[in-house]
Amino acid sequence: MEKEFYCASDGPIVKTRSGGIRGYIFDGIYTFHGIRYATAKRFMSPKPVEKWDGVKDALVYGHTAPVPTGYSIFDDFTVPHHFWPQSEDCLFLNIWTQHLESKAKKPVLFWIHGGGFYNGSSMEMPAYDGANMSRYGDVVIVSVNHRLNFLGYLDLSSYGKRYANSGNLGQEDLVEALKWVRDNIEEFGGDPDNVTIFGQSGGGAKVTALMQTPAANGLFHKAIVQSGVMGGSLNRPRKDREIVEAVLDQLGYESQEVDKLETVPLDSLQRAFLSQADDKGFAGIGFSFGPVSNDWHLGSPTEVGFSEHAKKIPVLVGSVLAEFMKGIRRSDMDSMSPEQRRAFIADEFGQQHADELIRLFKAAYPDKNEMYLSEITNRTATLDYCRLKAEASSAPVYNYLMTLIFPFNDGTPAWHCAEIPLVFHNALKIPAYHIQGVTEELQDKFCSAWVNFAYHGKPSGTVVGEWPAYKDSHEATYLFDQKAEVRIAHDKALMAYMQKNIKPKTPFG
Repeated sequence: MEKEFYCASDGPIVKTRSGGIRGYIFDGIYTFHGIRYATAKRFMSPKPVEKWDGVKDALVYGHTAPVPTGYSIFDDFTVPHHFWPQSEDCLFLNIWTQHLESKAKKPVLFWIHGGGFYNGSSMEMPAYDGANMSRYGDVVIVSVNHRLNFLGYLDLSSYGKRYANSGNLGQEDLVEALKWVRDNIEEFGGDPDNVTIFGQSGGGAKVTALMQTPAANGLFHKAIVQSGVMGGSLNRPRKDREIVEAVLDQLGYESQEVDKLETVPLDSLQRAFLSQADDKGFAGIGFSFGPVSNDWHLGSPTEVGFSEHAKKIPVLVGSVLAEFMKGIRRSDMDSMSPEQRRAFIADEFGQQHADELIRLFKAAYPDKNEMYLSEITNRTATLDYCRLKAEASSAPVYNYLMTLIFPFNDGTPAWHCAEIPLVFHNALKIPAYHIQGVTEELQDKFCSAWVNFAYHGKPSGTVVGEWPAYKDSHEATYLFDQKAEVRIAHDKALMAYMQKNIKPKTPFG
């Protein structure tokens, strides 16, 4: 079917508080790429965009945040990526909508990309394109770039008041973007009083951090965390000062000359920081990027408790069966003998735990290979989050788990990022997702659940069915599989055993 495209001198044009911007219409969706929402100097807080005369084009994506180590092609078959020019000038957002009338008042879904707090961008995956989700759910989709790694999360506060919140600049950028949405999204058909923030992996962790950030209070009203609760401490001691001192020395500066880092050429600064990492990366030397706990960011809710604002926010949170794929993409997995599979589990978790883990896993997931145990350990942290949120909050929390086995490489379980194309209703863009009789129905369920949650604060609906909230007395998990269904406390015994006996994996260090 032929699709209509329109972009001319007369529009589509939207007048924001800063000035006019021009996008395009394609297949019924108004699209705006690369809208500047703020500006910022290195290691300084973002500032609102200054007003301009006339109309600026918003036809292409803006610069993405610099990544010191660059990018490499990694498994682009299951998680296709795009790459784009990088710059410190990277504070841009994108919008997809079916309406340009302020009276439309459609829910706004504000997407925060993954990549830990180190890399990624709003356009790095084809799956991040918001057109299909906007069309399917009649919602406004916003995605955003912000500062990362050294530029967004390096704590220089010990060097003086000037850098008091430098360890949270990436989060400050997100708050500034949410302020832009509050002030302008009505002109794009959105409702500034109904904003859902959602993100996957590091993006999910940024969502939980925003819930602990008083400056973000009132800027969003619901939250979705996809594979973003990883376990381990986010409030542990940091080595920022130690690393910065070594960088200053390498660059030929004294400790009191830390301000020189504001003007050092970016490539020189990146090389100096990278030289401090060992062969295991920054996590190997006890340093990892992420928000700093202070008066601006209150800290991880699982360690310091949920903020009063967070207690009032409905949350949808979940994970996938095989987050990081270690050791499980083996073509002979299902043909291995029980003894061989047990040996695999024993090697991963210890001889003393193998038999009980296999028994508990098979009770919870009778149709799954027990070797998937090697990757389900992060679910314990997600369920901890659900339990604590349910106990502390007046607002509900909903839990999901994607357990689908994809029919390639002789069976590949849902991996880290696997749900994203389904959530955005973009699964048919990726060959590996085509499962006859499954894919289209499953992406309807995923996308409907997210859209329902944005509209009403609960994922239940005609397509999804009834999805109850997670409570101590009713530990409901919605399983996304070839047959999607709600199960109650189905893996409670397994998770309790793993929590007691198995150290969770923490990929962000």
